[in-house]
Amino acid sequence: MNAQAVGLPDGTFSNVLVNYPGSAHDSRIFRESPLYRDLQAGRKQGLLLGDSAYALSTFLMKPLPNPVTDPEKRYQKAFLTTRATVERAFGQLKGQWNCLHQELRYSPPRCCAIISACVGLHNFATRRHMPPFPAVDDPDDLAEAVEVIDLLNAAARDRKVKQQQIIRQYFND
Repeated sequence: MNAQAVGLPDGTFSNVLVNYPGSAHDSRIFRESPLYRDLQAGRKQGLLLGDSAYALSTFLMKPLPNPVTDPEKRYQKAFLTTRATVERAFGQLKGQWNCLHQELRYSPPRCCAIISACVGLHNFATRRHMPPFPAVDDPDDLAEAVEVIDLLNAAARDRKVKQQQIIRQYFND
């Protein structure tokens, strides 16, 4: 099973979606999620940080392929620092629950229940400041290539404009 969860700054997860086969791509799961529809329709506000596999949108920022200006470099540093916090939370989740390290050999509904229970227990323990187990590095999370943003169509330009607005507004001196 493949799961989607939004990592929060406190190391917990929200918006957990567990119902896709393991072969489903992360960006497809997100595009088909209620969270995506809510953000797209404006029913939810906020910005998500995704890796290079996700499409840039007005509500999902991703790393810059080649930051050049100082504001772009500051954006990139803040982006990567925040993403590292989220990746640590996923590492802690996997570190606490060894069953998440390998294939779960149960029926899909039972796998969904197991993964959801692990996330719920992780959130419970984290919010009560119980000491986490050491994080486990996932090589798949560390070896992501940055893709070049396609600026040829109007939708891509709008997304790039939003990203540049954020860079100018929050990362200028």
